[in-house]
Amino acid sequence: MKKFAPPAGLLEKYPEPEWETDFGPYPDFAKMEEICKKHGIMKITTIGEATVRLLKLKELIELYVEALRNNPDMFYGET
Repeated sequence: MKKFAPPAGLLEKYPEPEWETDFGPYPDFAKMEEICKKHGIMKITTIGEATVRLLKLKELIELYVEALRNNPDMFYGET
């Protein structure tokens, strides 16, 4: 398998030691929880002893698209 070579501009913003090319960085989707609640598309309930979050998928995708357009880095790091 060939090693991924990121573009120079990307390396300036994110130095190579910060890259996880085998599995990729893991996005922090929990950052969307308050936005989802605010828009009324998330319901939090329990099933047995498990806490579950139920979402309306179409609306969730629309909110993700909007959030990423406003801040493409929002799911990574401290943004």
